[in-house]
Amino acid sequence: MNSLLGRLCFKSLRYQPKLLILLMTSIAIGVSLIVGMDIAIQSSNLAFERTTSSLTGKATHQIIGSGQGVSDQVYFEIRKITQNIAPVMKEDVYVVGFGKIPFKLLGVDPFAEAPFRDYFDSQYAKESISIEALLTRKNAVVLSNTLANRFGVRQGSSLSVVVGGRPFQLFVASTIEPRDKINDRFLQDVIVADISVAKELSNRFDTLDQIDVLVDRDDQETLDKIQNVLPKGVQVVLSANRTRTIREMTKAFETNLFALSLLALLVGLFLVWSAMSFSVIRRKSEFSLLRCMGLTSKQIFLMIAFQALLVGLGGALVGVLFGAFMGKFLVLSVSQTMSDLFFVTHVRQASWTFATVLKGITFGVLGSLLAMLLPALEVARIRPREGLSLKTIEVTQYGRIISKCLLVSVFVLLLSAGLLIGQPKSLMASLVAALGVILAFSAIIPLAAWIVVRMLSCIKKLTVLEFAAWRLLHALPRTAIPMAALMVSLATVIGITGMVESFRETVVSWLDQRLVGDVYITVPNQGPSRAPAVLDEKVIAFLKSSSEVSRLEYLRSISVETNLGPSQLVAFENNSFKNPKAFLQSIVPPKEVWKKVLGGDIMISEPLAFRWGIKKAGEAIDLLTPKGWRSFKIAAIYYDYASSQGVIGMSLSNYQELFSDMRVNAVAAILKNSTRSSDISTNSLERLKSIQVLDIKPNRDIRSEVMEIFSRTFSITQSLKWLAVFVAFVGIMSSLLSQTIENIREYGLLRAIGFRRGEISLQIFCESLLMSLIAWVVSVPLGVMLTYIMVYIINYRAFGWTLQMHLDKTLFLHTLLLTILAATLSSIYPSWKTLQLRPMEMLKLDQ
Repeated sequence: MNSLLGRLCFKSLRYQPKLLILLMTSIAIGVSLIVGMDIAIQSSNLAFERTTSSLTGKATHQIIGSGQGVSDQVYFEIRKITQNIAPVMKEDVYVVGFGKIPFKLLGVDPFAEAPFRDYFDSQYAKESISIEALLTRKNAVVLSNTLANRFGVRQGSSLSVVVGGRPFQLFVASTIEPRDKINDRFLQDVIVADISVAKELSNRFDTLDQIDVLVDRDDQETLDKIQNVLPKGVQVVLSANRTRTIREMTKAFETNLFALSLLALLVGLFLVWSAMSFSVIRRKSEFSLLRCMGLTSKQIFLMIAFQALLVGLGGALVGVLFGAFMGKFLVLSVSQTMSDLFFVTHVRQASWTFATVLKGITFGVLGSLLAMLLPALEVARIRPREGLSLKTIEVTQYGRIISKCLLVSVFVLLLSAGLLIGQPKSLMASLVAALGVILAFSAIIPLAAWIVVRMLSCIKKLTVLEFAAWRLLHALPRTAIPMAALMVSLATVIGITGMVESFRETVVSWLDQRLVGDVYITVPNQGPSRAPAVLDEKVIAFLKSSSEVSRLEYLRSISVETNLGPSQLVAFENNSFKNPKAFLQSIVPPKEVWKKVLGGDIMISEPLAFRWGIKKAGEAIDLLTPKGWRSFKIAAIYYDYASSQGVIGMSLSNYQELFSDMRVNAVAAILKNSTRSSDISTNSLERLKSIQVLDIKPNRDIRSEVMEIFSRTFSITQSLKWLAVFVAFVGIMSSLLSQTIENIREYGLLRAIGFRRGEISLQIFCESLLMSLIAWVVSVPLGVMLTYIMVYIINYRAFGWTLQMHLDKTLFLHTLLLTILAATLSSIYPSWKTLQLRPMEMLKLDQ
C-alpha cells in the first residue's frame, strides 16, 4: 500500500506539470531571495575579513595612538623589550583609471615582517620577492599577480596613483604568485611597500599608524613592560577587538535584509497555500475515490504531505540555484551599500557555503509543509460521497470563519504590542512584531470581505458585483489566502515606500540645516571607514587670500579611542549647530549649546548615543588624547544622518589645543556672491588642483551625491517590494482558476440559459476585482502601520536614527491603480480557460 501511495504521489505531480511549476516557483522565489541575500552578505563580509587579515596578519595586539598615530621613537623603545614587533603604515590609494575604488597601501619593514605576514617568506610564493629592488628603487611596491593583471602592469612597470590628493608614480619592483588561492585572495586589494615609501606617499615622516605585537596570551609581563614605556595618548589593544567592533556595526543592516527576504518568502508561502488548495480542488474526486477504495484519512493526509515535501525540496533546490545566480548581482549592491555606510569592500566573486544551501533548503521544505497543512487537513476530512462533486467544500460556514479569524487577529495584535513594549531595544523583537501585525491584518480579510458584500447588497443596481461578492464570501476558505497575499504585498509597497520617503524628507531637511557653505573642498573619496586625507597648507592659504571668498569653515576628522570603544571625532566650526532643530536633547537651551562646546564640552550624534546606550545629555565619556585620558561632558545629543556608526563633535579650537594638530580634512567656503558658486567651482578654484587633487563641489552637488548614495542604499529594498507584488498577482490568478473549476457547472448553466461569453468574462473579472479591492482596503491601514513601525521603531533600533514620518497621499492612489491592473491581468487566463469549454462540457464535468 505504501508503494502504491508513493506511485500515486509521483504520477499526480507528473500529470499536472503546470501546477507543479506553479508550486515549485512559489517556493523557489522565496528561497532564492534568502540564498541570494545570504551569499551577498557573506561575500561582502569575507572580502572585509580577507583585507583585514592581510593587514593585521598574525598580530595578537596593536599599539595605537589617538588620531595622531604612534611616534617612531615609541617603536624603538619597545624594540628593546621584545623583537616580535613590526611597524605598520596604512593609506588609501586610488589607481588612475580605476575611478573611485580605493586600494590599501600597506607599508611594512621587510626585516621585521616574518612573525606577522608571510609576504617575504620563500614558502609563501612560488618565486621570492626582490627585496633589493623594493628597498633601492624609488616608490617601489609589490603586487600580487592577480592585482598586477587587473592593473595591466608587470614587474618593472610603473603605476599611476593618487594618495592623499597628490599624484605619484609607483615602480612595480616585484609581483607575488601565492602558492594557494586563499593567500592570493588576501592580496587582491593590497599594495605592499617598504615603510619609508609609505611614509613619503602619506606625507607622515615621524609617525606610524600602528605597531603590531606578537605575544602569548599568558605573557602579561611583556605587555606590562610595553605599557609602562608608552607615552600618554598611546595604548595596547587586542587586534581582534577592533575588527569585531566594525563587524558588529553591520549586524543590524544584515538583519534587515534577512527580514525582507523572509517577507518575500512569506508572500510565496501564501501562494503555495493557494496553489495547494487549487490542487486539492482539482483532485477532490480522486481523493474521494481513494477513500471509497479503503484509504484512511491519515493515508490521504500523508500522501499530500509527501507531495508537499517533494515540491518543497524541488522548489528549494531550484531556489538555491537561482539564489546563487541572483547572489552575483545582489553582492554588488550589498557591497556598495556596506562601502557607503560601514567599511570599504572589494567583492569580485560571490562566495557561499554549505550552510547557505542548507538554510535555503530548510526554509523551502518547512515552508512547503506548513503551507500544505490546512488544505491537507481539509481534504482528509472529506467524506467519500462529498468529494465526488466539484461543489465547494465549505459554502455556508463563513460566519464561523470570520469569528475565528477575528479572535486570532486580536490575539496576535496584542501579542505583538506586548513584544514591542516588553523588548524596547531588541531589533529582532520589532521585526517579529511587524510580522505579527501583518498576520493579524491577514486574519481580518474574511471580515473585510463580509463588510464589502453587505455594502454591495444595499446597492440594487450592481447585480453582477453583488453576485460575485456572494460567491467570494461562500468560497472564503479558497479566496482569503490569495487576498491576504495581495494585501501583504500592497502593504509592503506602502510601508517600504513610506519609510524610504520619510527617510528622504528627513535627510533633505537635515541637509538644509547643515550645509551652510556655498562650495566644499575635500580630498576625493573619503568614506565611512577610511582615514580622511588632509588638505595641503597651500590650498588653505589660497582660499584665505581669494577675493571671492567671504569666510571659511574648517573640519577635521580623526579616529579616537574612548572608554566605550573606538569612534570618529569630528572637529568643526559650523553655524548650523546654532539652530535649535539640530538637537535631540541638551543640558542647556539649544541656542546656548555651542557656547558650552566652545567652553570644552562635546556633543555626540544620535546614532552614537544609541550604540553606546547614552540615554541623556549631561553624561561624561573619556577620550584618549596626546595628553592622556581626558573626561568630557556631553553638552548635547544632535541629529545626524551622515553615519550610522555615530560621531563625537568638538569645536575645532578645542581640538587644536588638545591634539596640537592644525591640519584639516575639508573646508566650506562661504562666497561673497553665492549665485556664482558653480562658476567658482569650475573656474577660479580649478587652480587649486595644480597643488592637490581635490573635490570642489557646490552645495547642490553635495545634495545630489547624498541622494545618490541614498538611492543605492534602498535599491535592494525596492526590488524586493515589486517581487512580492508579482508573487501575489500569481496567487490571485491561481485562486481564480480554483474558483473556476469549483463553479464550472454554474458557468455552464449560465451559458445554457443565454449568458454570452463576454458576460461570463465580466463575472470572472468582477470576482478578481473584488478580491483585489478588498485586499487594497485592508492594505492601506496595514501599510500606514508598517510605515510607522519601520520609521519609528525598526529604523531607530537598527541605526539609532530618529526620522519624521512622511506619507504621500498619491501613494494610495498608485497602489489602487496597481490593484486594478493586477485584477485585470489575473482574470485574463481564467476567463480564457473557461470559455474554451462548451456549455454541455461544463455541465458534464460535475456529473
